[in-house]
Parts: sequence; structure tokens; C-alpha cells
Amino acid sequence: MAEDRVQRRLAAILAADVVGYSRLMGEDEAGTLATAEWAERALRDQPNFAPLRRIAAASHALRGCPSEAQKIMAQLRQLDPALRLSDLGDIMPPFRRPADRSKYLEGLRKAGLPE
Repeated sequence: MAEDRVQRRLAAILAADVVGYSRLMGEDEAGTLATAEWAERALRDQPNFAPLRRIAAASHALRGCPSEAQKIMAQLRQLDPALRLSDLGDIMPPFRRPADRSKYLEGLRKAGLPE
């Protein structure tokens, strides 16, 4: 029961934070760092929540921390070995600006997610 509540809460936070995430990610070093730190904190409570792993990996890659990004991507690929960038269209939340979506996908590429 508590696990379900945590899962629902994280999903709601993730959905509500898409705008904030879009604004912060890649906008500047401090914003990208804040996004990476947010995802890392959330992962402590829900380590198998794949959207958080994607956000953390992309954010670390975009802020120039490839080893951290690749480590998180390896953990994500253990959760879903078949995951590819081409699969994300159906599961990604909407982004307000197309440039934000492109930046997110660029971060995932840099982190090592295959096409």
C-alpha cells in the first residue's frame, strides 16, 4: 500500500515537473545540476522508477559528467535491456517546447542510450 502511494506520488511529481524540468535542463550549469540532484534524491526513495533514471542520466550527460551518466544509464538498461531512444516517443511526457525534448534526447544519447 505504501509502495503504491510512493509510486503515485512520484508519477504526479514527474508529470507536474515537466515544465520545470524543461526550463532547467541544459539552460545553464546550475539548472542542469539542480535537475540532476533532484532526480538523484528521488531515486533514493524509488530506485527502480525508470523515468527518474532517464532524467538523471540525461542531466549528468548534459552537464559534462559522462561517467556518472553512463553509470546511471547502465542501471536503467538493467531495468529495461531493450530500451532504445526510438521507444521513448510513446512513454515520454509532453514538453512545452520542442527544443526541450531535443535537449533531453541529446542527453540520453550522450549517456549511452542506443538509437
